[in-house]
Amino acid sequence: MPNPQVHAWYSALYHCVELRHAIPMQAIRTVWNAKPFFWLLLTIPAIAPLIGYFGGSLSAHDVVYPLGEWGARWLILALIVGPLATIFRRLGWAKWLVQRRRALGVMAFVYGLVHLVFYAIDKGTLDTILAELPEIGIWTGWVAVLLMLPLALTSNDTSVRVMRAAWKKLHLLAYPAFVFVMAHWALIGDFGALVWAVPVIALQAWGFLIRKR
Repeated sequence: MPNPQVHAWYSALYHCVELRHAIPMQAIRTVWNAKPFFWLLLTIPAIAPLIGYFGGSLSAHDVVYPLGEWGARWLILALIVGPLATIFRRLGWAKWLVQRRRALGVMAFVYGLVHLVFYAIDKGTLDTILAELPEIGIWTGWVAVLLMLPLALTSNDTSVRVMRAAWKKLHLLAYPAFVFVMAHWALIGDFGALVWAVPVIALQAWGFLIRKR
């Protein structure tokens, strides 16, 4: 007599295979390549903390850190897209990432901004916020968000067309923003956060050497 659990597993696998054949691969590719779908993917890490907060199971303090960390991760990914595209310029996935780099940068700012909003809610009063502002672990976070603000506002085709060469110069602010984000993360969390800086530095150096050659 077959094991019921094994039978259920095979049944689920069979239905997955049937579903794969029922959905044309072209439709899957269309959804995967749709930029709104990518934006949706970037919001996923925020869903659980926000549901927890508005559902009453998490406090503002509980939400501050995960949102800030994910903002830092999106900024890191945005910064490594360029060198990856240089190193693997012949591969299709590199071009796919380049086309979505702006989304990563904008979402890094959005997560950082929401992180600040919940930080303010957690502190409760303006006096408390101002009292903590001189601490290096705090003001580095504020500076990072302020540096990313003009980048997020100009991450669109109209700004690229109007600003021309100035657009690229402005978006070099992403690098000092990264430095302040890493400083904030390390000082507020722990210095182990600086491990996240390694791929950015290594890939940027690698990409620079390739361009020089």
